[in-house]
Parts: sequence; structure tokens; C-alpha cells
Amino acid sequence: MALKLAQANEFVAFLPQANAMAQKVVGINQYLPQVEAADQLATKVQAKIPEIQSAGKQVATLDSDFDGIANTLTNGINEAQTGLDVLNKTQKVLPDLMTFSQTAQGVAGQLQSDLIPKLQAALPVIQKTVDQGLAITNQLATNISTDLTAVNSLLSQLKDDPNNAELKQALKEALQNLSDHTATLQTHATQLAATLQNLQDSYNQSAVTNGQPESHALDTPIKHLNTLATQLGVFKGQVDDLLAHYDDLSIDDLQTKINGLIQYADQVEDTVANIQAAHIGDSVKNMLDRFSTLIASGNAVLTQLNGEVLPKLPALLFNTQKTLQQAIDYLQKYAQQLPALKQEIHDANTLLNGNMGTIISGLNTASDVYQNDYPLLKNKLQLATSFINNDLPGIENDLTTTLNMANEKFPLVKTALNDATDLINNDWPFLRSGIQKGAEAIRKQQKTVDLKDLIKLLRRDATKESNFLAKPVELKEKHVYPIKTYGSASAPFYTALCLWVGALLLSNIVLTNFALDDKQKNQYTKKQQFIARWLTYIVIGVAQAVIVTLGNIFLLKAYIVDKLPLILLAVFLSMVFMTIVYVLAAMFGNVGKGIAMIVLVLSISGGGGNFPVVLSDQFFQFINPILPFKYGVNLLREPTGGIYAPNLWHNFIILALFAVVFFLIGLFLKDRINPFFEKLHKEATKSKIIH
Repeated sequence: MALKLAQANEFVAFLPQANAMAQKVVGINQYLPQVEAADQLATKVQAKIPEIQSAGKQVATLDSDFDGIANTLTNGINEAQTGLDVLNKTQKVLPDLMTFSQTAQGVAGQLQSDLIPKLQAALPVIQKTVDQGLAITNQLATNISTDLTAVNSLLSQLKDDPNNAELKQALKEALQNLSDHTATLQTHATQLAATLQNLQDSYNQSAVTNGQPESHALDTPIKHLNTLATQLGVFKGQVDDLLAHYDDLSIDDLQTKINGLIQYADQVEDTVANIQAAHIGDSVKNMLDRFSTLIASGNAVLTQLNGEVLPKLPALLFNTQKTLQQAIDYLQKYAQQLPALKQEIHDANTLLNGNMGTIISGLNTASDVYQNDYPLLKNKLQLATSFINNDLPGIENDLTTTLNMANEKFPLVKTALNDATDLINNDWPFLRSGIQKGAEAIRKQQKTVDLKDLIKLLRRDATKESNFLAKPVELKEKHVYPIKTYGSASAPFYTALCLWVGALLLSNIVLTNFALDDKQKNQYTKKQQFIARWLTYIVIGVAQAVIVTLGNIFLLKAYIVDKLPLILLAVFLSMVFMTIVYVLAAMFGNVGKGIAMIVLVLSISGGGGNFPVVLSDQFFQFINPILPFKYGVNLLREPTGGIYAPNLWHNFIILALFAVVFFLIGLFLKDRINPFFEKLHKEATKSKIIH
């Protein structure tokens, strides 16, 4: 036994290490949601394996075709540069030709052989410039949309990790990229609109000179481009304002402002869509074809061409140059990034397609583990965590306490065992003989004495039985919202009764209809008369409630905790009762007054005013919930003993519903019901029994 105790003490010494290991299990359980989210993502991605494989093929195709794409971009730059050279040469020659045509008005052949060919060579450059400008406009609009998507994604990550400085900086850089792209697109849209405007002005001047009608085919595209430039200016202002105050804004403020950017970006996207739908390239091509025909037609005399058409051309060529130069700068910017982009695509192709088998195998394995093994692992970890958090501390405490007690009591146990051994060896034969004799004596007495009753009697606690007989029930009282006197407790019932009786008596004294002459009948509608007489009742009802409650307070000296609320609630209750009685009297006359009297009688027994309604007959229990008197008494009890807000508002709202429903019924149905009851009243009057 001593050996076992020593082994137990050695085990207790390892409890700190066991606790440390247990806390690691708890820590692992805390990461289960993240593991589960990762596994769910792996399962979702597994379903996308065909798309991943397709993406791998697309990346491989892009990698193999990249040199062709780069050559296409380079060719585009070279072609744009060639067009720019053509425009530069034409623009340099144009002033000399204009001077020549002014000084040599008769030399039309020189004009046809020198100026017109150069202009016709420049017109296709204008067409290509517009096409490139439109393509760049669409690309920049796509860049802005991509920037907004990146901004929104970074903001979502920042909301999950608000203190991540790298995410904050990345979001700021994404907003700066958005601002830069917006500024570029704004400048490009403005310049493209100016080029189109100069082209249309030049064509129209040439058309008028040749007796042809003007064209307005580019008016709508120019309008859309100018609108886009204006919207982009506003949008960039919002982005720049956000960047200026970026470091001072909270996550919620950033969310609000970025949501505003996204909403405004929808307007920009609509305008870009309008530009795309306008088929600007086709309109420009048609106009340039007609322009070339007009220039070469020779119908215009040299004076008209020199004085009206040629002055328009420098602005057209200049704006085309600026638009083309912007396109070249844009293309060169991306051409500089091609080597690095090529390497990145090649690396992505190598990584994705070179490891496609490993990726697919890993996804399948992760999904299989999540679907088959993870639920069991999760259940085991949760059970282990529950045991560590709930049961292990108690077991550890019990084990430590038990071992401490065992160590403390072991010498006594050892002594007791020694004594027991000595007893068995030395005294047991004598004790066994005595037990046998006692058993024999008990068997003899069983014939005359019921040992079960004797044992039961001996086990009783005489002190407890005497205390119970002396004081069988002990009451514990706890007063909640106490009211000192019975009369004060009954005051809400009699106050509500007083208000109902007052309303009933008033209906017998004050008429519900007006005595109007023909002029007044035409002047006031039935509904106006109904509301006016109702207000008379309400005013008297308010006065009645104030008098009753002041009498309770100052004359009867009733115990009331909240006096002012009592007065206000009594006024409200009087208005409700007055409304109900008034509507009954106004709609049904004496019959309505009789109904009000019946409600009063039923309320005294079924309203639960003086004793609980559960002690009443089943009929009164049934009608109790539909009696307004019940809610009126309960409403006045609140300020009497102390207000419990949920009870007060419950009764207040129900009474308000009673008043509103009765008022609306009287307002809209009185005129329809009155003819029938007026006839009934006339017949009743003829009986000379009731008035």
C-alpha cells in the first residue's frame, strides 16, 4: 500500500506538464473554425479543377504567344509613330501652302498636286488615331473598374485585421492608382472630344464651301466624351479627398466613402457604355471619306478653300497630334513593362502547369480529409476541450486533496490496520462466539417483537418531529410594490368606475348630434360634426379625470407613489372611455347607451378590479380580455403602487387601440348606420314608453 501511495505522489508531480499539454489541446480547438474554413475552401476549389486546368492551358497559350503579343504592341507603336510623322510633315508644310495660296490665287494646279495629297495622306492617320483613342479609353475604364475591385477587396481584408499596417498601405496605394488612372482617362477623353470636334468643324466648313449640308454625326459622341471628362473630374476629386484624409479616417468612414466611389463609378460606366454604343469609329470613317472626296473634288475655288477651310486644319492636326502622342505614351508605358510581364507569365506557367498534378492531388486529398476524417477529429477535439475546461480542474483538485489526505492519514491507517490484524488474531474467536449468541437471542425474540418497527422507531429524530408539530408552516413574506391600505389598493378600481359612469351620464345629458339650420348643414360635413361633438366629450372627460384624481390625492388622502403620472394616465383613460361611450351613443342612440350600461355591469364582475377574475365564473373569465375596464384598472394601479414599465405600456397600448378602433368606426360608419337607428328611435317614441 505504501508503494502505491508513493507512485500516486509521483504522478501528481507530473500534473503541471499534463496541464500544459491540455492547454495546447484547447488552443488547437480554437483554431478549428480557421481549419474548417480552409477545408471548405479546398472543397469548393476542388469543384473548380476543370476551370483550373483550363486556366493552366490559357496561361500556357499566353506564354507561348507572348512574343507575338509583344510584336503586335511594338508594331502598334511604330504605326502610331509613323502617323505622327505624317501629321508633323503636313503641319509643317501647311503654313507655307496657305501663304502660297494667298499670294498666288491662280495657281490651282499647285494646290491640287501638293496640298490636297498631303491632306488626304493625313486623313487615315486621323482615323487610326481615333480608333486607338477609343481602344485606350475602354482599357482605362477597365483599369478603373479593376482598381475599384482591388480597393474593395483590400478594405474587406482590413476590416478583418484593422491593425495591419501593410494592408493599410496597400489600400492607400490602390487608391492612388485609381486616382492616376482616372486623371489619365479624363485627359484622354477631353483630348479625344477636342479632336472629334475639330474634325467635324473642318468637315462642315468644307461641306458648306462645296454647297453640301453640314454633318452632326459626332455631336452625341462628343457630348458623351465631355460628360465622361466631367464625371471623371468629380470622381478624381472624391478619390483625392479620400487620400488627403486617409490617415485620419476610421474603417467605417473608409467603407462609407468607398461605397460612394463605387456608386458614382456606376455612372461613369454608363457613360463609357454610351460611348462604346455610339460606333464612333464608323462615324469618323464615313466623315473622313466624305472629307477626302470634298477636298479632291475641286469644286471650291482657291479663295474659299484658303479663307474658310484651311484655317480649320491646323487645330485638327494639332489635336490629332496630341491624341496620337497620348496613345504612343500609353503604349510605350506598357511596352516597357513587357519583359517583366513576360517573365512573370512564364514563371506562372511553369509553376501552374509544372505542378498541376500535385495541385489537383492536394486538393482531392484535402477535400477527402475534410469530408471523411475532419468531422470525427473535430468531435474528438471538442470532447477533449470540454473535458479539459469542465472536468479536469475538478479531477485535479480531487486527486490532490485525496492524496494530501492519504499522506496525512496514512500513519493512522497503518496503525488501524495493525490493530485490526491484532484483533483478528487475538480477539476474533471471542467476538464470534458473542455474535452467534446474540443472533440466537434475536431469532427467539422475532416470534414476539417486530424488529422492523423497533428499528424504525429508534431511527426517528424526536427534536425535528416536535418542532414540526409546534410550527408546521413557516411563511416568508416579501413585499413588491406595497400599498399601505386596502382603500388605496381599491382606488384604481373605483376611479376607473367613476370615469366610465361619468362618460355614461354625460351621454344621457349632452346630445351627440348638432341642431343645424340648412345653411350650416351645407357648411359642415357629417364627419366634421362628429369630430366636433367628440371634442366636446373629450374636454369634459379631461376635466372629470383631473377632478377625480385630485380628489383621491387631497381629499381622500389615498396612498399614491407617482401622483403626476396618475393624473396623466387618468386623463388618458377618461379620453378612451369617453370615446367608446360617445361612439356607442352617437351610432346607436339609446341602444348604444344601453350597451355602455351593460359593459359597465359586466366590468364590475368580469374586469378583475376587486378580486382575481380566475375566481369568477367561466363566462366572466371568457369576456375579461375584451373589456376595456380591465386594462383601465390595471393602468391606474401602476402609479398607485409604483410603475412597472412593461405592464404600463401593455395596458396603455391596448387602451389606445380601443380608442382608435372605436373612433374610426364612428367616423366612417355613423352616417351609414344612423338612418336605420333614427327610424328605430321614431318607432320607439311612438310607443310612449321610452324617449
